[in-house]
Amino acid sequence: MTDISKPRQIWYLIFILSFIYLIIVGPVYYLITKYSRYSYSFYLIYGLNTLLFCFIFLFVGRYSTNQTSQIYSLIIAEVVPDHKTIISEWSSMGIVSGGNFIITHEGDSHIYCTCQPYNKVSGFTTSGTQGQLQADIPPNSFRTFFHHARIPEPLIMAKSASFLINESGLESLTLEIGKEFPSNVEQAHFVFDSNIYELQREKNQLIYQGKSRKLSPLLLENPLLDSSYIAPNQLFPFVRPKENNQSLAWEQFFPILVQKSLNVSSDHVNQNISWPVHKGKLLVLAKVPESLFPKTPEIFKKEGLILYSLDIPLSDQGS
Repeated sequence: MTDISKPRQIWYLIFILSFIYLIIVGPVYYLITKYSRYSYSFYLIYGLNTLLFCFIFLFVGRYSTNQTSQIYSLIIAEVVPDHKTIISEWSSMGIVSGGNFIITHEGDSHIYCTCQPYNKVSGFTTSGTQGQLQADIPPNSFRTFFHHARIPEPLIMAKSASFLINESGLESLTLEIGKEFPSNVEQAHFVFDSNIYELQREKNQLIYQGKSRKLSPLLLENPLLDSSYIAPNQLFPFVRPKENNQSLAWEQFFPILVQKSLNVSSDHVNQNISWPVHKGKLLVLAKVPESLFPKTPEIFKKEGLILYSLDIPLSDQGS
């Protein structure tokens, strides 16, 4: 997220301008001092050129990006038994203009912290009902943070309409969903026993249509560690870096979000994982709604993925 959120600068243009400036400072100034009759002509040209390049570098350094402050977020929204929702959010903000920003969210309880263990952050955080994160963000830079909150209403609701269980797991499953079901859904799955089942939406229902897989191999996946994704594509990546897809593709983050949602640590991900047969867990991956992004007016581009998590009671008998 940090890579796609931070403002992009045209480094090759900065390098070309620096090379031109060095040529002017060296050979050009030498020729001017050699053939100029009056010394004030040299100082006049020197001063004007220095002033000109100061403004050029100032302009290029500040305005060579896309000029759009943006935020990318990954969120897990778990509906708990009292019909409240627990939010766990990882975000990265890319800021063009810079400044002192106050980050707040909706909800009745908040915990904030920065996710930069190797860099000091100028600012402070407060927790509780009026929790917020205040941080200084320099121009053309980014700030990552973690946000944990409680929202007083469920963000997703569903219940079992019919199901059939056999020796290998679920044979059929139909879930009823309400009007509050999220829009822009990317994927819907149901975790039962040691398998994960893909669901398809048909009007006000989610239906299992026979596509499933073992859960453990999914939890071992991490597409972000693929060498083709993180390796530079040429000798000087700082001049023209590899252009990754500037979006949060669900294929990249779905295994990671599932692992976090099921609270499976990396130490136990290789073990056989199964859940009690009397219940399952509905996992719905969708685009983050506007209401869950920070209430910061300086952010114009907002993108993110949210994984809704809801326990669905089942019994040992099919219905």
